[in-house]
Amino acid sequence: MGAGHDVQLLALYYQIRDLPQEAAAVMDVVTKLNTDTDSPIKGKIMTLDADKGTWVRNSSMKQWLSPILASGGVLYGKTVPEQTEIIKAYLKGSGSCGLPHGVTSKTTTSAGLQALR
Repeated sequence: MGAGHDVQLLALYYQIRDLPQEAAAVMDVVTKLNTDTDSPIKGKIMTLDADKGTWVRNSSMKQWLSPILASGGVLYGKTVPEQTEIIKAYLKGSGSCGLPHGVTSKTTTSAGLQALR
């Protein structure tokens, strides 16, 4: 199995709405971060193996955002639009092309997003 299969499987399960409710809600935010015109990471989240010029996989974004957005997370209970706006504001304020401090376009860690906790 290729390295990108997790990307495509997650995209497929999200599209057919076959994810647990909390995972689907996190993917709603990931999708908006990738598609909103004012998002600093618009078009930078890989959702298909063929995506070029992306910085991070959808599966990685889901993994990193879940502790913040899902049950027990600091943004849990807010609407998807509210969560998305808060994450976008954080990314815009963090510099480094919208990625958290210390994160480059090719290597990504959850440290910056964990700072939201």
